[in-house]
Amino acid sequence: MAKPTSSDEYSDRRKAKLTLFTLAVVIAASMIIGLILIYRPWWLPASTPLARSIFYNENLTIPARSYLQRDFTVEATSIRQLDGFFNVTDSETDTIRIYVMDGTNFADWQNGQNVSKIYDSEELNSGEFSVSLPTNGAYYMVFDNMPSSTLKTVTADVVLYFL
Repeated sequence: MAKPTSSDEYSDRRKAKLTLFTLAVVIAASMIIGLILIYRPWWLPASTPLARSIFYNENLTIPARSYLQRDFTVEATSIRQLDGFFNVTDSETDTIRIYVMDGTNFADWQNGQNVSKIYDSEELNSGEFSVSLPTNGAYYMVFDNMPSSTLKTVTADVVLYFL
């Protein structure tokens, strides 16, 4: 085996340094991209401010065989997102059903017709939701206690994000 010349040693060291530098750049870029994806939604450009409106953050009392609705209007250019959570605080076995509907479907639902709901929680004691609202317009969030013969207390924290 031939003894390496100083030119070969220099070339090997340069390749090793270049490899380490490339590896460091790849790791740093991966970490930066990971942080961006963690702290900013993938669909939101970095320069776009996102408006936030607290839609509801209270305890609601819903009588037996009744419902409570909250109406809101969305006029946004692209993003219309309703996020939140709810919890029936009376007991762990009590449930509530939550719907999100547009104005036309809400009116039909009030008249006992089958409707298309944007969101239907089913009967739950607690839950989280994230609902994309398809268009601008009037919407209704309904806390449905119609099937129950007991009053319900529900903690709801709902936020509307829009752009």
